[in-house]
Amino acid sequence: MISLVLLLGCSDPVPADLSASNRRPNPAQAVGVEAQAGEQHPPIPGDNPGWENVTPDFKGAPMAYGEERWDDVTMRIIGHYAQASRDLARLYAQQDRAADAKRVYEGLSKRLNQLPLGELGQSRAIRKLHIKSAKLHAAILAVQLSEEFEEPQDLGPNAQDRWHIANGRSAVNDAPRPWSELRIDNFEDFRDRHRLRLEMNQYWLDGVDPTDFSDPWGYWRPEAADATAEALRKEVSPLEILKASYPNQIRSGELGRLPTGDSYLDTAGGAGPMAIGKLAVLGLDDMEHRNRLEEWAENLNKLMTDNPDEFVNAIADYRKELEAFTHGSRFYNVKQLINTGTRHLARSGHYAQALQVFQSHRPLHAQDWLCPNRLGIQLGIEGRLSALAGDREGSERLLKEAMAEGEKWFGLIADAKTKGPRGPQGPPPPR
Repeated sequence: MISLVLLLGCSDPVPADLSASNRRPNPAQAVGVEAQAGEQHPPIPGDNPGWENVTPDFKGAPMAYGEERWDDVTMRIIGHYAQASRDLARLYAQQDRAADAKRVYEGLSKRLNQLPLGELGQSRAIRKLHIKSAKLHAAILAVQLSEEFEEPQDLGPNAQDRWHIANGRSAVNDAPRPWSELRIDNFEDFRDRHRLRLEMNQYWLDGVDPTDFSDPWGYWRPEAADATAEALRKEVSPLEILKASYPNQIRSGELGRLPTGDSYLDTAGGAGPMAIGKLAVLGLDDMEHRNRLEEWAENLNKLMTDNPDEFVNAIADYRKELEAFTHGSRFYNVKQLINTGTRHLARSGHYAQALQVFQSHRPLHAQDWLCPNRLGIQLGIEGRLSALAGDREGSERLLKEAMAEGEKWFGLIADAKTKGPRGPQGPPPPR
């Protein structure tokens, strides 16, 4: 059985007042893969002994990262690596460096194809989807460069439309929308959540743009695929269409829900199910905390559009208020606060301030180190925000560093499969 500490780094009766939250230790609860059978949202206690001494060293078992197999950890790194690679290619495309962008996609396809994976499963299926997407994007850039290309095969509805447009043809107006019934919280337990992850990746990668930073800020949802389909026909950015589906209005439920370990998902529009679990301390069932979040949301909404610098200051003040608590799961309260601020500043087009808020995750610490490639995720999203803020040089550096982190993890996992884990890579992080 996978213990709570191993599962929750990457992934509600509550006391009525702050003093009670600080006094009351919560015993560890077994919510591992087996214990979660049939349970969609197991409770996350306020404290767990395993959180006390989490270090940044590579862990020797895939369960430490919330997965049953090393190949499934690799599958998650594939997603991070591909997102950073795609954003680097987009950065080059925005600089009229189509040849460089094409080389990035070709390199991505080749690198992912080289990764050794074990038995057939989700990791292989998701890798195949990323490779197919990278090959399509390289072919689209080859068309722009009047170069030879390999004709893409087996394209989904949005990818087919994108390919037609790249070749001077019209989009298919009656393309089916097989994603219409998809719901990103529709999973029964940990294993069923993986089934949903694969389905989401299929439709997400069918629509991602090879040259434009058009990802939604927040969870990818079917509305994003609908917006892509409409945008391809109208030749506009899907972000314009998505304003109705991704409103720039913060609510208390968003501020207080459990974040995912992988911030590409709940913050930067990557495809993956909603977080699994609920907070037992300072969760949304705590009405005093809910009222606190209502006040925060009201103030942040007033500042968001016209005073983004004060918005940044308010996020910092609210973080200090959360850090005054002593329960270990406050890590997740703080993480959600930072991610929410990042999402909404980015939706407002205040990318420099969104970057400033997102950087406040640093220095990484505690449960951060139970999420695979956590630094790579951080660097990748910082790289995208830097690009959107106009810092091309800084963006290129950050995205290449993110890719290097992914490469490091590919190597660590390969070693763990054959030789066992490596030793510590540095001192314990500050709390």
